[in-house]
Amino acid sequence: MNRFTPAIFILFVIIGPIHFEKANGQNLILNGNFEDINYCTERKQPCSPSAWFDSNNIPMGYGKRTELNHYSNYVIRFDLYGQKHYWQTILADNLVPGESYLLSYNISAGSSYLNNYGFLFTDGLVLAACDTFPSSPGYISLSGGKEKVLKSGWVHVEKTFIAEKASRYLAIGNFVPNSNENAVFDLDNVILKALNHKHQLPANLKDSVYAVKQRHRNIPCDHVDRSSEPKKKIDTIETIVIDNLHFALNSYTILNPEVFDKYDSIFNSGRIKKIHIIGYTDSTGSEDYNLDLSKKRADAVKKLLMNRYGLAEQEIETAGKGVSTEFDNSALNRRVEIKINP
Repeated sequence: MNRFTPAIFILFVIIGPIHFEKANGQNLILNGNFEDINYCTERKQPCSPSAWFDSNNIPMGYGKRTELNHYSNYVIRFDLYGQKHYWQTILADNLVPGESYLLSYNISAGSSYLNNYGFLFTDGLVLAACDTFPSSPGYISLSGGKEKVLKSGWVHVEKTFIAEKASRYLAIGNFVPNSNENAVFDLDNVILKALNHKHQLPANLKDSVYAVKQRHRNIPCDHVDRSSEPKKKIDTIETIVIDNLHFALNSYTILNPEVFDKYDSIFNSGRIKKIHIIGYTDSTGSEDYNLDLSKKRADAVKKLLMNRYGLAEQEIETAGKGVSTEFDNSALNRRVEIKINP
């Protein structure tokens, strides 16, 4: 599976200090009732719900469903055109491994194939029509759960689960490989709440996510097996400058870890003796604040490299240099530099 996160999430990078709110039981899914409409920049029409992305170039199955006698006008439909696709969004905060969550949703008339469909919490997005998520026993099926038939004829479903990893994205779709059985149903009012944990949420996250308007992409599928790529030889100290690594608002949570895909051959070379990670910020905010944030972001990259490539903690050193004024462009000053000693 190939993960794509192009410039659509660039607006998730915060430029200055913001306020956070602690909330217990707050919905972590933005626009889960799909009523807020995204008017795409490409075609200037209501093609999808705000904060949600379809895996296809043309979003499918979104619109009014007044004929269903449902109390809300806008819902998403599966599988309207008889092919797999996924509706995906970014959560308001990472899930906390080991914590309990309540997932609820409303679904229209049932189908014998609903078990193939469900919710998958992931580390990235699929944004190419010919790409799919791999078979995952970790998806939460649409079938089963605590059900209540509503007056409209729809069914309200509630399910509890324990988070297995610190996922930041949610995908809804068919997660059974080589499955040609397509259920036709509509989904609405998707809600995700922590039962015990108090999430720390950025107050202006919704505005940032809603500001991403692009919905029509023509992303080619790249089916190269990266595990078979030739390993890049490292003979001297190599410095990797990453200025397109995006973090959650005012945070050190990495939103697009797939940026490291093109560096897999380097970090998997087996010839690395030492890695130095240096974090920088732009000049917005106080000097002490930026110094602390730059160190935390460097530490977040260290953790990612350890988890992704199995690198030992003692092999990686981190430092935060705080404010950088090297570039006129503030976005370039917000960067991470990785120095590799062979």
